[in-house]
Amino acid sequence: MADAPRRGRLWWLLLAATAGYAAFLAFVLFEPSNDVPSRSIAAISRRLAAEGLPRVVSDFAYVDFWCNIAIMLPFAGALVLLWPRVPWERWVVAEFAVAAGVEITQAVALPHRVPAFSDVVANTTGVLLGAGAMTLVRLAVRPVTARGEDG
Repeated sequence: MADAPRRGRLWWLLLAATAGYAAFLAFVLFEPSNDVPSRSIAAISRRLAAEGLPRVVSDFAYVDFWCNIAIMLPFAGALVLLWPRVPWERWVVAEFAVAAGVEITQAVALPHRVPAFSDVVANTTGVLLGAGAMTLVRLAVRPVTARGEDG
């Protein structure tokens, strides 16, 4: 068996933070009622409208879609940092499957939740953007010695 990479303190800290964030996501996604997410999105929507943004930007459905993207960005970025050998595309495919499973679970087991395919699209988009961006950052800051002398 090849030597496993030594995990430093920062890796373990990121793992703990990511696990905590995953627990938060599970709470939001599997809460029996839709009260907390809906109230949060409604508050953001009202604030955007109060700031004078056009209705198309402050609309509940629009804000909901962008919040579903935003909630997945840090999670995806952390996964790429924790397991850099896993290609970012695999995180996107895996999250698509998880998001579809979440929506099916909401439809079958959580009668007060409203499953939506748009949530699957938004969550997957968030992972695509988060994992893709972190992959680009990792490539950009990779030590010169790892890139070779030609860059």
